[in-house]
Amino acid sequence: MAKEAIRNSPEIRSIDNTIRGRDELLKGERRQLGIPDVAVVGGFQHVPFVGGVGSEQASIPGFPGRQTFTWSVGAQASLTLFDGTSNYARIRRIFRELDRLRTDRAVIAQRLEQNVRAALHQAGFSYANIALTRDAAEASARNLELVTDLYQLGAADIIQLVDAQNQAVAAALAAANARYDFLIDALRAQRASGAFSLEGTQEERDDFIQRLDAFAAQRKAAGYISAPRTEEPPLNPREQQ
Repeated sequence: MAKEAIRNSPEIRSIDNTIRGRDELLKGERRQLGIPDVAVVGGFQHVPFVGGVGSEQASIPGFPGRQTFTWSVGAQASLTLFDGTSNYARIRRIFRELDRLRTDRAVIAQRLEQNVRAALHQAGFSYANIALTRDAAEASARNLELVTDLYQLGAADIIQLVDAQNQAVAAALAAANARYDFLIDALRAQRASGAFSLEGTQEERDDFIQRLDAFAAQRKAAGYISAPRTEEPPLNPREQQ
């Protein structure tokens, strides 16, 4: 989910695009140090009409007459041997910008990962709290039945009955609220990751499942996922009873 948050973050995408642009600019500045500038120059001249006094051209043997259309094409190349240190200063400035961009990206990625991990831990607690509050509600309901039976037999007073009723109602409300708390925390986790599965299409959800399986396989191959237990863990005395 932390990788998904980094993948979906518009800030990360903007910084990555800026870094790619600076890399291309750095390549261009480095090429200027050893690649000459080559240019092709051409032109033409056309005289549509010549007339009037003095426009006659004397005919000289061996020389052509007036040309009404002329053209020329040429090429030139120039290599800058030394222009001070301006080019090197621009290269160093681009390096500093790249360092700053990579630092900003690392800070943003760390903040995104922190938010995702905190939201996932909170959602995990809320999910476990559903079962705990449900068990508490069932225990309170059974306690209310016992106190009601005792009250009918005269073995409990009205205060004990009212307390049992209040506890049963509070436990039932807590069990109902636990589900909504989990839904809120789950939406917060999706918001931290930058994608809401409820609004996505089936193709987007399938693509996410494929990335999740690939990530799990990669982590398992790297040894980050422990093998499942082959034997049951020992029970404590309370669970044995």
